[in-house]
Amino acid sequence: MYPDAVIECGEPEMEDDRFDTLKNPTVIFEILSPSTEDHDRGRKFFFYRQIPSFKEYILIDSTKSFVEISRQQENGAWKFETIDDPRGELVISSVELTIPMDEIYRNVNFQSEVS
Repeated sequence: MYPDAVIECGEPEMEDDRFDTLKNPTVIFEILSPSTEDHDRGRKFFFYRQIPSFKEYILIDSTKSFVEISRQQENGAWKFETIDDPRGELVISSVELTIPMDEIYRNVNFQSEVS
């Protein structure tokens, strides 16, 4: 399984000499679409949680201004947060980075559903 984007802290650990499988991501991003959302929220998240270095999972909706962050707590439990305010901010705690929602969705025109 390949995520849409990752942040890695420290020295990258690769699976092999093809350099296409990072074994120690800290933050994983997935861009949700109607066809991938169930897989990204379910099976992929299950397997990603087996990675010891993995701390935050960020799901970015492609159909509306909506981001979900899952953060691993010190006790190993996962805490979930959602951001649906277009003026809000995505805080990536493990790397001390804040990204305004309007930057995440800059130049994105959402299609309205036609009934």
